[in-house]
Amino acid sequence: MTVLFLSYLNPVRRLIMDEKILAVLNTYHDRINKERTQPKQEVPGGRDGGNDQRMRAVGPATGQLLNLLAKSLHTPHILEIGTSFGYSGTWLAEAARASGGRVTTMEMHPYKSEYAKSMHEKAGLAPRKIFTAYLGLRLATLLFPRLPQVSL
Repeated sequence: MTVLFLSYLNPVRRLIMDEKILAVLNTYHDRINKERTQPKQEVPGGRDGGNDQRMRAVGPATGQLLNLLAKSLHTPHILEIGTSFGYSGTWLAEAARASGGRVTTMEMHPYKSEYAKSMHEKAGLAPRKIFTAYLGLRLATLLFPRLPQVSL
């Protein structure tokens, strides 16, 4: 275990986490900082066209809050809808591991889900995560099977 001051957070707060998790979070933080200092570029197909590489992450302070809230639960089963690149899921999976729970995460873009899965494997959190990727209305029908079907 390592006690680390994260410059993104209140310096009075200390996080006690596994070094592999901290390394993954630092990789995410570097990517977040790089994105925030560069001009935004529109990708072909638009934001949801399946090529978007921007993280749009919740940020370190919100990640820490999610982690603390999830750790307060006894063996939680956390459902994350919208994995994206896995930043918030890293915080949630670390909390699930600490409290004996698990995380199920869903993402409609397989390339984002695969990136998140690889990062969680590097952090040693993959056994606490169940990754699924569903497209469009298929996710809604799985979550709410009694909704009327809509033809588009």
